[in-house]
Amino acid sequence: MDPYEAERKPSIIKPVLIGGIVGGVLGALPGISSCNCCCLWYALGGIISVLIYRSMAPQSLTVGMGSLLGLVSGLISGVITGFGMYLGSKALISNPDFYDPESANTQEAVTAIRDLYTKFGIPESQIDEIVNMYYSFIATATPEAVMMNLIFGLVFMIIICTIVSLLAGMVTAAIAGKRERYPEEPPPYQP
Repeated sequence: MDPYEAERKPSIIKPVLIGGIVGGVLGALPGISSCNCCCLWYALGGIISVLIYRSMAPQSLTVGMGSLLGLVSGLISGVITGFGMYLGSKALISNPDFYDPESANTQEAVTAIRDLYTKFGIPESQIDEIVNMYYSFIATATPEAVMMNLIFGLVFMIIICTIVSLLAGMVTAAIAGKRERYPEEPPPYQP
């Protein structure tokens, strides 16, 4: 790469921030986050960052650059989503009703678990085992243990977000990163 081309290379900050924020916010919003099948929002963040960078770059986009854009975008998405989920879960964990098997919140959770697994066609005996495991978890849970499990889950989620976004950036760069090279100066006119 010649020095002039290196000078024209745009910064990755704007594309990864936009892609990371889009993926992270969509992954953290209640309701919309439930549509995050196969980490769709994090992949979308990686794709957006690559496409924005491609629109800014005069040269073709390599798969390595797409991977870098996806990686950084995924980290940003994971941190944003993790922070949003942490705030939502912290309010739940600090509620004393969370640890009471007889509370209305626990009964609603059990009803939701039963409905969800029934929709997937899981036999009633297995659903009863799952509900019993949930009750035993509630009975033995402490705020510290639940918080540690939450933090472990969030770190795992950030890693998954980053990998999915990295792969999305890599594939997007391979598919849409090619750009025709135009000469710096037009050829001389020949009559």
